[in-house]
Amino acid sequence: MSAVTWVFGDDSFRVAEMIRVLPQRLKVETVDRLPDGASNSAVVQSVLGVSLLGGIKLIVSKDPQFLTSPSAPESIRFIESTLAAIPDGHYLLLVSSKSVDGRTKGAQLLKKLATVHEFTSFKEWESGKVRELLSERVRSKGIVVSPDGIDLMLDTVGFETGVLDQLVNTLAVYAGDSSKIDVSTVMAVLGARSGSIFRLTEALRANSHPVVVKELGALAEDGEDSVKILGIVAATLHQCLVTLEMMRQGKPFQDIGTVLERHPYSIQKGAAELKKHHTVERLSGMLVRLHALDLAFKSGQMAESGMVPLIAGALK
Repeated sequence: MSAVTWVFGDDSFRVAEMIRVLPQRLKVETVDRLPDGASNSAVVQSVLGVSLLGGIKLIVSKDPQFLTSPSAPESIRFIESTLAAIPDGHYLLLVSSKSVDGRTKGAQLLKKLATVHEFTSFKEWESGKVRELLSERVRSKGIVVSPDGIDLMLDTVGFETGVLDQLVNTLAVYAGDSSKIDVSTVMAVLGARSGSIFRLTEALRANSHPVVVKELGALAEDGEDSVKILGIVAATLHQCLVTLEMMRQGKPFQDIGTVLERHPYSIQKGAAELKKHHTVERLSGMLVRLHALDLAFKSGQMAESGMVPLIAGALK
């Protein structure tokens, strides 16, 4: 990697993680953390001081002056002169806590000189990337979480990387000497609400309407957001529909898993039951009704407080 690393984005956990692990990855001997918003002269002094102190050094600078105004002529000159002056074997980590216009000349120049990491919050269609990150965090703790356990963590916690990392830490402590963590262990750590979500999604896949109604009520009583409940139900049924359609086309479970960004094992395990309890036509009809509910809520035609019974009715 180059002598300069530039990190930015709104995912504060991953930004902080890069700041934490980079010194270990580079095997530096000293870390010089400059005050936030350091002046250009302060960065220069730190760079010039590298050769005086000796040893491999990492300079960490958050929102330095030249980064907060990358289009200014003095910033451009600074980037051209100072970054090129870092002695071999030493490093500079630049951190932007605010958005930076990447179209400016200074930003474009910095991108050519630096190794750039952009850590923005994951979007709802990036579940595969979140799963990869979560699996890596799990491995780093020396534990193994079953595919169903990973699914439950994502279904319950969502894509907040910091919260997911806290959950992994808790699971590692809870598991103790046991290296294998299954759904029951994840449910025990997450608590009652996660249990209801897991039972709800399982009941939806098994087409068990009485259990679905019960767990919908339990989530509502526990204070779960009605729109989130609708999203969980619709996402689960959409996965079931895509699975049945691709199975009908003769697609292998690996391909289905790739499309749904889920582990093929969890899809294959429930495939027989899914075919037994659902049809493509019935699932399509339920999703149309759920979509109509979603539109009614978003347009203001329906109050959130009355949604849960209507969700249950749409699944008959």
